Amino acid sequence: DINANGGRDDNAPQMGAEVDEIEVNIALDELLGLRGPILGVVRNLIWLLVFNTAYVGVFAFAPSKLGDAIYHLFGEFAKIEEAVYRIPVLGYIAEGIKATSSRLVERNKEADLVYKPCQLAKIALGYLFVSFSVFIVRGTMRVILRLVYLWRHAGDSAGTREDSGVREDAGDMEFAIRDPARRREEVEEARMADDGSLHGAIENACAIVKVVVLLFIKMLILPLLLGVWLDLATLPLFERTWNDRIDDAGNDLFGSVLLHWVAGITFMLLVTVSVLQLREVAHPAVLASVVRPQEPQPDLLGNLLQEGGTTHARRVLLSLGIYAALLGIHIWFPSWLLLRYDLGKHLPLFRPRFWHVVMPRVQIPVELFAFHICMLGVLERYKNNIGAVQHHWLRFMGGYLGITRQILPHEVSGFKFLGALPVFTRDATENQLEYSPALGARDVIDEDLFGERNGDVFPLWNAISEARHVERRQEIIRAIIASSSCFADSHLGPQTTGKIVYGTVSRDGRRLLKSHICIRLPTSTSTSVTGAKGRSRGDRRGAAGAGRLIPTVVGPYRLKQGRMERKKEGNGGRKTKRVTCIEIWKEVQGRPIPRPPEGWDDLGIGGAERHGRWAWGDEELSSIENGVAARLPFLVDPNASRLSRSVALLRLSAKAVFLLVASWVAITAVLIASLNGPLWCGRFSLYLMRVPDKRVHDPFAFALGLLVLTPGVLTCARLVSASSDGPGGVPSLVTRWIRTSFRPGHFLGGGGRKESTLVTFLLLWLPPWPPPL
Repeated sequence: DINANGGRDDNAPQMGAEVDEIEVNIALDELLGLRGPILGVVRNLIWLLVFNTAYVGVFAFAPSKLGDAIYHLFGEFAKIEEAVYRIPVLGYIAEGIKATSSRLVERNKEADLVYKPCQLAKIALGYLFVSFSVFIVRGTMRVILRLVYLWRHAGDSAGTREDSGVREDAGDMEFAIRDPARRREEVEEARMADDGSLHGAIENACAIVKVVVLLFIKMLILPLLLGVWLDLATLPLFERTWNDRIDDAGNDLFGSVLLHWVAGITFMLLVTVSVLQLREVAHPAVLASVVRPQEPQPDLLGNLLQEGGTTHARRVLLSLGIYAALLGIHIWFPSWLLLRYDLGKHLPLFRPRFWHVVMPRVQIPVELFAFHICMLGVLERYKNNIGAVQHHWLRFMGGYLGITRQILPHEVSGFKFLGALPVFTRDATENQLEYSPALGARDVIDEDLFGERNGDVFPLWNAISEARHVERRQEIIRAIIASSSCFADSHLGPQTTGKIVYGTVSRDGRRLLKSHICIRLPTSTSTSVTGAKGRSRGDRRGAAGAGRLIPTVVGPYRLKQGRMERKKEGNGGRKTKRVTCIEIWKEVQGRPIPRPPEGWDDLGIGGAERHGRWAWGDEELSSIENGVAARLPFLVDPNASRLSRSVALLRLSAKAVFLLVASWVAITAVLIASLNGPLWCGRFSLYLMRVPDKRVHDPFAFALGLLVLTPGVLTCARLVSASSDGPGGVPSLVTRWIRTSFRPGHFLGGGGRKESTLVTFLLLWLPPWPPPL
């Protein structure tokens, strides 16, 4: 068995794995009673019963008894109930809860189910009391430890002052100015020294309660609440009342709770996926800094424990408000319109048909579980298609309203030359020097930059170098560009205003006009203007100390060092002089960038720079985001008159309202079609198969309709993706296919197989259709 390679056995790892597997199989056989004496099986069975009994007693029986005791304790205080009923809002809510619970208990008694609502309520009340008790004990212990620490520290400080003869006021001052971080450390040391393992046990209990409560609220209460709201919003369309829902819950409590939970969690998933897709579809300056992307959670429990209760409460309330607003806009309001104009009776969704093969209390949970699993799989596979539809919709509406460059990301196809200005004031013309006071640029550029404080550098470059924000620099450049006389006397030889260059693309995806990241202004007239390429932070600081820096990228504008010709009158006639200048270029937006990228939502290793999504916070930008052109502002001319800006603002508001209303109509139409179209198609397919109406089951009919309609929907999606103009180019593709497939002279006689196949299909399938009854 020992080979010649150093006496090592190459099969040792494989043999070790086989031995471990054999040991596991033997232990499993002994546990199940297949090996060993019969007394071992009896012992294992007894331990199993003991563990199950202890589990039920600790996690069900004890909380139920505790909740029962708390309920009877508070029931003795009748004044509390009277005080609650006197408050207008709370009294109305309390009366509704009391009436609902009473009717639910009555129906549950009639159904004679194993689990009772009152028992579940007592268990929940017991857990709630335990949770509050743990946090109260923790807070009380912290206060006691704090008081003990302060008492001990005050005694130690007094003894030290008496021994050293230091004045009491000086000691108080020293205690007051002590480092807060050191004081916190001493408090923690005092806690651990005083309480020992008790403090650790309480902290661990608080951590467990915190995680359980957060998961309970986010994963159960929030979806269940949204499901109940969904049901309330659509009850009139089903011609049902709240009492009918209570009766259904009394007959099958688990099925009712599961139904509302599945409805709520499905709504949450659809909203979350749609919002995340819209974040990636729109320009990164629109939603990327507002909507947080989906991030990997390798330590979910640690993140829950690190963040405070206030942070979690704020997030839950914000999410609940967003979900409630979207539910009211996209569910309640369309339901009200359908009810107002009596259109619900024409939709099969609101006239459901059910046929239960087995017990409804068994079949309904199984179908809901299957639906939830299928919904998760469909969203996981086709969620990028939602983003593609959003991209085509915004591109279509943006082109119609003229706001595509404001809401969608575009490529940088090149740079357009706007003009150039000299670096030094002595090389500027009279028009350029008189431009600032004439156009009121002193409101844009500080007064002292026109003086001699910064030497004889042109005031524009001084203002840009001292501006701290990109918006301020863009405002200065736009104010300069607004005057055509500013560049009137600028001659750059081969360069002409309006010329477009394409630049170069760097490794990180940026399209650059030049490789320099900044231009260093001279400190005197004898210092030349230099460009600073990509260098380290320390080098840039050194360059900043030697001269002021101007970034070459200012929003959509690019700055570039150059030389221009200036004609000057002299004794010998008119002379031409070449002076140093800085050229001003602007991005030229190209085609819209197709979004979202494939695999952007991958939760593996890497962030935005790897997966191509828009960056969040301090993340490194991806190559796609680096190549995105700056978003065109909605108010392009900030220097216009107040009347012009008001008119532009009104037009912009009208466009925004029209876009929102059109999007609402489109979403409502898609929801109605996606919920009723497959159901109608499935019912029609069952009708063709001569299935009686009493045997029609709408969940099965909906699945059957999806199978029938999916090929057609996928074909339309491929046509849209193949079209270069989105949905608007689909008719041209279909027309081109008809022209190439059904050519003249080839129909049914010239060897046209496509035509013969089509006619044969129609003859075989259309005549056997059964006549309507």
